[in-house]
Amino acid sequence: MSQTIEQSIIQTLTYFSVASFPLTKEELYRHLWRAPQIDQLNLESELSDLVAAGRICEKWGFYFLPNEEKNIEIRRQAVIFNDQKLSKARRAAGFIAWVPFLKAIMVCNSVGREVATRESDIDLYIIAQSGRLWLVRAFTNSILRLFGLRTYGRKERDRICLSFFVTTEALDLSAYRAVNEDIHFAYWLQQMVPVYDPEEYYAKMLVANTWVGDLLPNRKIKLTAPSLRPGRFGKATKRFFEIAWRGAYGNLVEKQAKEIQRLKLKPFNDRANKADNGIVITDAIIKLHEHDARLRYREEWLKKQNRTYVATT
Repeated sequence: MSQTIEQSIIQTLTYFSVASFPLTKEELYRHLWRAPQIDQLNLESELSDLVAAGRICEKWGFYFLPNEEKNIEIRRQAVIFNDQKLSKARRAAGFIAWVPFLKAIMVCNSVGREVATRESDIDLYIIAQSGRLWLVRAFTNSILRLFGLRTYGRKERDRICLSFFVTTEALDLSAYRAVNEDIHFAYWLQQMVPVYDPEEYYAKMLVANTWVGDLLPNRKIKLTAPSLRPGRFGKATKRFFEIAWRGAYGNLVEKQAKEIQRLKLKPFNDRANKADNGIVITDAIIKLHEHDARLRYREEWLKKQNRTYVATT
């Protein structure tokens, strides 16, 4: 059954309401869940009608559900933390951008979604050349630990969490959805922030995940500051090792890196590669989300959506 524009608006605002995140009309258009065909001018007219009817509210250019005006201030406060953490993410990316076979670095989770709090860590999503995933993970993890930037024990605030690696041959993540219409996963992909992406792998990833386009037809690549690039020394080092480790010797180094890390990841083995796709450990993807929030978010979204429809009809 086709969606009405009212349903799309309510469902979208309800999802972002779970994270206390009101939207501007431009953001709402871009993030419309399962949106029917509509241009921004008609969307504005529909929003005005819904506001007049008391179905949704608007203040200072933000749209939100009734009785949630407080979320405007929550979002305004989050901007401060987000800017600080993005700056730290770019600094950390500068230390690892020269890692051989590392293709792209994105900021994801709370910072990518612009809902970070003071205590939030900084999650990175890293794309590695196919066949060199374990080597890239070993280098990035070691370098960030060396500079004291990695999460460790209870030290999480403003530190880097390396919870998601994929290879260039595994950009399509449809197989790792928690459910068919995985709303949290779809927005998670849409809201990444590239901080190192010289070959535009973020755009390639969005193209590869056609299922996201079906759910978010108005999606666009988030505009960001220019992608950082390694300096002359870092670029030369990266190139040298990519040539030296391109063939059989590189395969041996990759195998050794895998064996060492699999031992350290042994506590995850019993929970890896299960149906919920919370923890995935293969040669093409390493995803270590012990507390995968997708099903919880979906459940909260559905419950809140039902309450919203009851309260406003």
